Amino acid sequence: MQLFLRTIITTALLSLTPISTSYSQDNKEPLALLLSAKSIRCKIESGYSTSFTEGKFKSDKDSFSSKEEDKFLTFTNINIKEGTALSVGNAGSDKTLLTATPAGLNFMSITVSGGLVTATISPNLNKEGKFFYTTSRHTYINFGKPINVPSQYYGFCEILELQ
Repeated sequence: MQLFLRTIITTALLSLTPISTSYSQDNKEPLALLLSAKSIRCKIESGYSTSFTEGKFKSDKDSFSSKEEDKFLTFTNINIKEGTALSVGNAGSDKTLLTATPAGLNFMSITVSGGLVTATISPNLNKEGKFFYTTSRHTYINFGKPINVPSQYYGFCEILELQ
């Protein structure tokens, strides 16, 4: 039922915004490209993480990982009609929910520990023609003592394969 409602809402939102879904080298309308993507690779450039210990918040600038290869995430098997995709990153792969809107592609998944992960690839392009990317992680860890570490990261994505 939720998938059915999400599909109806997504279809209604998309019908409000005139978009071209045809792709050609001469017509690189950003939203149309996103909506026709089958595989997209994103790189985290920077972000912030917050810890909550002893009743206090502490936020710090965070580079996500010291290893360059860990800063990449690929969304593949993108299927807007089904509302699904597969995310592949440094910790493995996971099925994700997908919603396409005029604001871009929105992904959501739940980690093994129950934390929420969201990502949005917007149709805003940088000078190199890469798409703006934001991901938020609501990390919860419990190894005898519960720890919350919410974080948000920013970067850019490129389309690897079209439908």
